[in-house]
Formats: sequence, C-alpha cells, structure tokens
Amino acid sequence: MERRTFLYQSSALAAAGLLLPVLDGEAARIKKPGIQLYSLRSLMKQDCTDVLKRLGTMGYKEIESYPSEKGHFWGKTAKEFFALAKDNGLKVVSTHIPYGKPVNNAPDAIASVSSGFEAFVESFAREGGQYLVCPDINSSIRTTIDHYSAAADDFNKAGEVCKKYGIRFAYHNHDFEFAPLNDIVPYHHLLTRTDPTLVQMELDLYWLEKAMQPVDFLFERFPGRFPLVHVKDIGAGTKETVEVGAGTIRFKEIFARSKQAGILHYFVEQDNFHGSDPMKSVKASLEYLKNLRF
Repeated sequence: MERRTFLYQSSALAAAGLLLPVLDGEAARIKKPGIQLYSLRSLMKQDCTDVLKRLGTMGYKEIESYPSEKGHFWGKTAKEFFALAKDNGLKVVSTHIPYGKPVNNAPDAIASVSSGFEAFVESFAREGGQYLVCPDINSSIRTTIDHYSAAADDFNKAGEVCKKYGIRFAYHNHDFEFAPLNDIVPYHHLLTRTDPTLVQMELDLYWLEKAMQPVDFLFERFPGRFPLVHVKDIGAGTKETVEVGAGTIRFKEIFARSKQAGILHYFVEQDNFHGSDPMKSVKASLEYLKNLRF
C-alpha cells in the first residue's frame, strides 16, 4: 500500500507541474511556492484582500488558509475567498481545520465527522480546494498511545469523507508527537495506524528540526506520505522561527528527496517576526525558495 502511494505521489509531481523536471543533470526547483496565511495573521485581520494582492504581486502562487475568529475565509464564503485568490494569481490549496472543537460555534470539527464537517468538505472541494489539514491534537487528548489511536481512527473517518468529495485529509505535526509514550513514538504510530489512501501528512520542518528528528527515516519508512510541507526555518541558538534560508535547516538536502517523500506543495511559514516587517520577511523567504536548486 505504501509503495503504491509513493508511486502515485511521485508521478503526480510532474502532472501537477510543481517541480521542473531534472534533465541532463539540471537541478530541480520549486515552481509554485506557497505560503501559510497564519504567517501574516496580524495583517490578514486588518485587510485580507490587500494581503492576497500583495502576495500575488510578490510572486507567491499557492496559499494555505487556517481558521481564525472570522472563520476560515475572513468573513467571506468559500466561493468569494477562492475567487479573490484567483484574481490575484493565487490558488487555495489547503486549509487547517480543528480536531475536536468547532470554529465560531460552527460544527466543522473533525472528531465526530459530523454533518457540519461534511458540509464544509463539500463546499471546500467544490471551489477547488485539495487538502484539509488537522493542525494538532489538544494536549488533553494526547497523553496516552490510546489517545493517538483514537485520533488516528478519527482521521481515517475524516479521510473517508474527504475522499468522497475528491480531496485529501492530512495531519500537521509539531514536536510533541516525537516524544515517546511507552516506547512508542506517537508520530510513527499515527503514520502506521492511518490508512495511506485516506490520511497524508503535512510535515512541518521547523518542528521536526526542533524535535531533532532526521527526515531520512520518515521518507524511507513512509514514502509518499508527505504531499505538504511547511518550509519554516530555525534560528541558530535561538530556536526561533526566522526567514527561510536565514536559519540552520538544510532545505536543499531535504527537497532533493521530494519525489521519495511525495512532496507536492511547499508553504512558507514564519510564526514570529520580532519587530521586523512581516511582508519583507515572507518576501525574503520567497526569494530564497525561488533561487533554491536541488
């Protein structure tokens, strides 16, 4: 099953046009760089239209949304938000969706795979979305391996709903999933217990580095399971997020294994800016990705 998933994801890279082909020793590069809008949350709250316009002009091609106090789409319907993105040369690829709790009292959480969740999936898929991503598991329901087993089962159910509408479900890691529980690494447990045809992973490279986990094992043991990555750098000594390319993560080495990993979408993310201009920071990250060859 894992090999079939790997082969599917690898062939999808070329079909999606997200990587330029490697011919006669030519290095690959990211053709459609993306950004997780959480990076610009302070600006999104002020004027999401202006933010998307500036991102499109800057050269970003894909975006990932997230639930905010104004909902997934800042007070807009899915149709309106997708159209706004398209008008600015952007494609909404994915959005985060909470596990076990609704947003703004709307029943679109995934724990019970409620009718509200399915309605959200249907509208998101109808407008052209491709992935719904669970951003984490609340600390109160991840203290035992049994908790992770329950979450994996819920993810499989959510994945079935997503598959019904032609999209995919994924889980986004932090560092806590790599702290062993009874000698079991929860992240590995999630990967093993979830059905690879229903549940994929969004690999956050910052949190992986902070947990001191090499990508080699994950890519070799679970090939094709990582269609989404958060391209997020870590400052030397500080462990803070910094502009992509300004920290210590070896993106060139990691992305050289994109086909093995199944990576299809690359989203810049920066949690904190410490007084610097967020737009200048995400532009610097974009320029690094545009010039990166692997």
